[in-house]
Amino acid sequence: MRIDDFDKFLTEIGNYDLLSKEEQQQLIRAVQEKGSDCDEAERLVKCNLRFVVGLANQYQKLGLSPAELITIGVEELRKAAMTYNLSIDIPFIRHAVPLMRQSMVEQTLPKRAIVYVDMDNVLVDFMSGIRKCAAEEVENYGKTNDLDDIPGVFSKMEPIEGAIDAFRFLAERFDTYILSTAPWDNPSAWSDKLVWVKRYLGDFAYKRLILSHHKDLNLGDYLIDDSTNNGVSWFQGKHIHFGSPEFSDWASVLRYFTGNYSAISISCP
Repeated sequence: MRIDDFDKFLTEIGNYDLLSKEEQQQLIRAVQEKGSDCDEAERLVKCNLRFVVGLANQYQKLGLSPAELITIGVEELRKAAMTYNLSIDIPFIRHAVPLMRQSMVEQTLPKRAIVYVDMDNVLVDFMSGIRKCAAEEVENYGKTNDLDDIPGVFSKMEPIEGAIDAFRFLAERFDTYILSTAPWDNPSAWSDKLVWVKRYLGDFAYKRLILSHHKDLNLGDYLIDDSTNNGVSWFQGKHIHFGSPEFSDWASVLRYFTGNYSAISISCP
């Protein structure tokens, strides 16, 4: 889709009606059968352009023009139609938006620094979950210092103050992932952490959760973690030691990154 007259293009978006669920699925089915360059793909794109433009407006300050961002979004929208699972009850645009957002950011800052963020006591207030557990559970598991093995405890936890906004800030400027460890003897923790990420971080952390007991195996530039365990002390990048005097809270972490952002952007434009 070429955008020769951008102002005219914006006025024409309103001429395309939103599709019903049935119409959208019919078009997607045709796209998956015929390919992303078929007439049905063109109609699918036009009827979802308002969502593409909305995303482009969020990222136009990062270097690319609105027309360039919309072109990226349209390309990802076509790809999303090819990969959309027609058997699940999730709106197509919810499938497409994270893909469009990720591509827009990656092509705006294609060589951004990689930042990993821990969960427990960094993004997540661990004790907020413990306080919601039954006193008997806390007493029993506390005897062996295994409070993180309480079934379902991670589903009860709340974000640390400032953590959600801080993660979104980093995700828009760096190649940001969540790098956490789940207790080996608490199977529910693994799924509870995924549910927590989806609930509080949504599209900003789409498919960016890594659970590992060997964090040093992940290559990157920064690791924000409150501990030196599970391979953190051997991480090859810089360890931002959350909770230390230098990085006591999210405000101090963001001050560090905003102060170093210009230098980082020069080396990784």
